[in-house]
Amino acid sequence: MQFPDEILYGRILVTGANGLLGQALVRNLSSHPRYDVLATGRQQRPVFAPSNCGYVRMDLTKAHEVRQVFESFAPTCVVNCAAMTQVDDCERERELCWITNVDAVETLSRLCWSTGCKLVQVSTDFVFDGDHGPYKETDRPAPVNFYGKSKLAAENILRESSLDKWAIARTVLVFGAEPGLSRNNIALWVQRELENGRPIRIVGDQYRSPTFNVDLANGIELILRYGASGIFHLSGPELLSVHEFAVRLAQVCGLDAGLITETDSATLNQTARRPPRTGFVLDKARRVLGYAPHDLDSAIRLFAQLGRVLIAVVGHAFETAAQHLLHAGEVILAGHRADFEAAVVAFAGHAFGKNHHRADGVGPLQGADVVALDPHRRLRQVQRLLQLGQT
Repeated sequence: MQFPDEILYGRILVTGANGLLGQALVRNLSSHPRYDVLATGRQQRPVFAPSNCGYVRMDLTKAHEVRQVFESFAPTCVVNCAAMTQVDDCERERELCWITNVDAVETLSRLCWSTGCKLVQVSTDFVFDGDHGPYKETDRPAPVNFYGKSKLAAENILRESSLDKWAIARTVLVFGAEPGLSRNNIALWVQRELENGRPIRIVGDQYRSPTFNVDLANGIELILRYGASGIFHLSGPELLSVHEFAVRLAQVCGLDAGLITETDSATLNQTARRPPRTGFVLDKARRVLGYAPHDLDSAIRLFAQLGRVLIAVVGHAFETAAQHLLHAGEVILAGHRADFEAAVVAFAGHAFGKNHHRADGVGPLQGADVVALDPHRRLRQVQRLLQLGQT
């Protein structure tokens, strides 16, 4: 597929920037000179490593705070990564769920309409009932829990608004490792429990297409890059049970899969009903955006290695980060389409304490230079970068 040569420049406002997706998206967008990024979150300060972007505290449920940010930053596009996503909590605390997942989107929609700004809303596979997965963008939503209903209501705000420019990015069972997360995702939880030798029970009657947060961030960047509109399904490429995913993670990470016991949803006594079989058909995203997520095993390898790099560099643990980053380089040399730009950029930023995206930034070697190289030259340059970072 041929893409346009002209790349749109934009002032991008990211909400929920301290979350699993938000951190990956901010890191992605900040590595591109075409974007001026303002990250926002409820915390006073960002939990992620410093990057080439600004950060302000903003409570999305307080319209006056959102309006002030719009007036000061004047975004050309908003990516809403903020949401209440704990499914059982949404079922029990419906008012709070609605305020966070629906009313806040209404506020964003009105401000985007009044300023001519594009709105990209992150949504979920839980807008479907799970009876006929995997799903295409054109399939009819039918949520079975309050979380799914709130996310569908948010989608409908965009569809029924007067916005000229909007997009919805649906995703599935997002996993990854980022510093300072307020709660676990399934991959982190499985990894931690197995590393500590604790047995776990995982459902085998719920099917998903697990999504690496770095891939989801890449997909959203493609929506921004090519000015795409409408609904896009962005997930991992493989449909499997949650139990099978946990076993694969254990096997790829060298953990004891024997500690994992398969169970069914009825034994968990969860407050909210879960759709049994979701997952996405990615044909539209591949065709229109050129979306190309990692295969599951490669995504798990990157989760295990790059996540440790990003966490290590926050504490300036350069020796530890160096080891993990070199392992990531070996993944690339093994033939996988592993994109370790995030780790190199994060490491470069901490190693030199400068703006590593500028031509006069880090001196003899920049993180951005490294990731532009072919895989074999990348590893040699990464080794040089690591040596510089530890001196």
